[in-house]
Amino acid sequence: MKTLILFIFIMAGLTAACAVQQDVTSQAKSLGIFLCENSFTNTIFNLSTNRDIPLIVSIETNLLNELYKYKDEFWQDFQVDVFTGDSANGDGTASHFIILKSKDRDVLGIRLNYNTALKKFDILSYWSFLDY
Repeated sequence: MKTLILFIFIMAGLTAACAVQQDVTSQAKSLGIFLCENSFTNTIFNLSTNRDIPLIVSIETNLLNELYKYKDEFWQDFQVDVFTGDSANGDGTASHFIILKSKDRDVLGIRLNYNTALKKFDILSYWSFLDY
């Protein structure tokens, strides 16, 4: 009986941990969608002065410029791919990374680390797949 109770307790803990990870992953996807949509609606630069940005602690002007530069890539169709862990470009400190895609190609990669105290992401770095 004790073994069964212990097993149930462990399984409940694992299930809760998976649900939290899935929730953070869905938040990372929502962040990518938010950034793409703000880029092509020309509201992206409002984020630099806003201190209460949904899902992120802060955003650098350089990333805002990149998002604005690629706004036409996201206008007709975009997709956000989310990955747990760090990217090949990273140093192992990211909890997630997202790839912002246009209709037919990768556009931007963004490394994120989830700040559990603030329940938001820190943007660690980004890179472009395009040269223009």
